[in-house]
Amino acid sequence: MEANENKDLEKLVDKMMSDLTLESPSIDFTSKVMAQVAATKVSEVTLYKPLIPKSIFIAVFGFTCLLTIYLSIYGETTPESWLNFINYEKLFNTRLLKGFTISTISMYAIVASTVMFCIQIGFLKNYFNKRIGV
Repeated sequence: MEANENKDLEKLVDKMMSDLTLESPSIDFTSKVMAQVAATKVSEVTLYKPLIPKSIFIAVFGFTCLLTIYLSIYGETTPESWLNFINYEKLFNTRLLKGFTISTISMYAIVASTVMFCIQIGFLKNYFNKRIGV
């Protein structure tokens, strides 16, 4: 019974298809489609927006620089620290920097931020490698 129904359906479809002509798109079909694709609005969801704006990064960087300069000029220096093995005499013996000293707090802050920066590079590299699948 199913074979008869399938044959009848095939005959019906063949008859309907034989009456139709092959349609072709207009000459400028591709350009119209591409114009519509180009005109579609970029989704706000996929648009990259950083969590912290660039102005905040600039402000934090500027504040850190100013704080470092202030502490190096007005900060108290102690002769005993674990960074005494570095000889700054050669670096600061120029005319421009004569008498310039770096406070212990500033040196600790520079070393700590450098270490944290290096740790962040490692974490971010691993994160992006896992995300990309490398």
